[in-house]
Amino acid sequence: MQGDSSMNEKFQKGLQSSSSRITLEKENQDIKINNDSKGKKRVMKLLLIAVLLILFIVIVVIAYILGKGKKNEEESIIETTTTTTTITEEKEDESGESEEQNESQQVTTISEDPYAGWKTYTNNEWGISFKHNGSGAEREIIDNPGVSDPNVIRVGFEINNDYGNEIVIRWDVWENPEKLSLNEFYETYQSYKTGCSVDKNFKIGDKTVIRALCPNEPMGVPLTEVYIFDSQQRVFLISYLHYMDEKLMEYTDLSIQTIKVQ
Repeated sequence: MQGDSSMNEKFQKGLQSSSSRITLEKENQDIKINNDSKGKKRVMKLLLIAVLLILFIVIVVIAYILGKGKKNEEESIIETTTTTTTITEEKEDESGESEEQNESQQVTTISEDPYAGWKTYTNNEWGISFKHNGSGAEREIIDNPGVSDPNVIRVGFEINNDYGNEIVIRWDVWENPEKLSLNEFYETYQSYKTGCSVDKNFKIGDKTVIRALCPNEPMGVPLTEVYIFDSQQRVFLISYLHYMDEKLMEYTDLSIQTIKVQ
């Protein structure tokens, strides 16, 4: 009996020991499961935090890029507007400068016009015209031509009468029955004038012209003479009395360039 009781006790102790071991193992398993669960939760939490952090960084980067792009666009718009304004202002300045230059050029042109304020003398009967800057008073003068040839006829006119203060212009028409050249005409009928000499041959339009200077004209009035043919081979002699005054001589040369005969 005692042997059975001892075996029962051993069996009971074995059962208790097995039960305790099973309970301990279960508890260990539960602890392990709990630890695994906590580990997984921790990992998930860390992953979630990482994802949120990455998402936050992405959002910040996108916002920065968009903000920078918008800022650059605004700066570009401002710069373009500024450039356009500058160009417009420069164009306006250039336009204004051009207008000023044009006005300056016009004023210069007007001031440099050598014939500004001059009159144009015209005689339709004889077909002669020229510009002059005198008073314009006209009178007819019929003088002896100073030559013996009766075929030479002179009809004379005088423009301007303010002797010594303005150019006095006399013009005569000489018949030329022999159809002499201008130089021949001068040698034949005008070379008697002491102190005068031909100094230039030139053309006015299609007309041949010779010019004679008479600084010591016998009548005591220094002058310049111009000889030119009309369409009938008559000789027009235009005399400019300028008294060797530098300014009047300048006016003489300008007036000569405007002589026209038909």
